Amino acid sequence: MEGELRAFVPAHLSGFFEVCPSPRPERMGSRNGGPCLEVGVLTKVRLEKGKGVEIFIDGKKAEARTSSYVARSFLENAEEEFHLRVEHHLQVPMGA
Repeated sequence: MEGELRAFVPAHLSGFFEVCPSPRPERMGSRNGGPCLEVGVLTKVRLEKGKGVEIFIDGKKAEARTSSYVARSFLENAEEEFHLRVEHHLQVPMGA
């Protein structure tokens, strides 16, 4: 099995912001309110034969801990070994 998925997430301007910490990464997050923009992040995930995870942000290899955690969790539950290549393309600056 090989394939490719794409997803777009709109950028967001926070009017207010609250961190919701947790020792478990899948429970960590935030609450906020504000408008979404028409620009954001386009992510492409390619499933290939092989093993491991590679993550790129705007063409540069990146640690990207959240993306890595999600990708590795997916691979741990897969019935076969795969290689995941994750490419994030930012249309806006990252961060606050």
